[in-house]
Amino acid sequence: YEALEMSGFVPNRSPSTTVDRVGTFYGQTSDDYRGVNAAQNIGTYFIPGGIRAFGPVKINYFFGLGGPSYNVDTACSSSLAAIHLACTSLQIGHCDTAVAGGLSVLTSPDLYSGLSRGHFLSKTG
Repeated sequence: YEALEMSGFVPNRSPSTTVDRVGTFYGQTSDDYRGVNAAQNIGTYFIPGGIRAFGPVKINYFFGLGGPSYNVDTACSSSLAAIHLACTSLQIGHCDTAVAGGLSVLTSPDLYSGLSRGHFLSKTG
């Protein structure tokens, strides 16, 4: 939300901000938090709230965007791959504006420990 707000994005103000031409490209690799939620009551929003494929769709829905919507999982390079896909989509005309980025939240001690022991995590952040 803040990134769109700070960029000065105003939906439908110009041809490049027509909401049907704004694409969302989202890099995410881990959804280990689903295991925590699985033990709780499973309600209507369990699937759309917990599966990473729904991440960019939720962004599109919240902002009323109708362009392409992709979740990218290429492990450590997911955000970079999402940005590359966004640039390619802009170049070939699939969208006129792109929202691109990613996230990684490690909530499982087992996942964190495994990644750490495999030297996949930075000691400095």
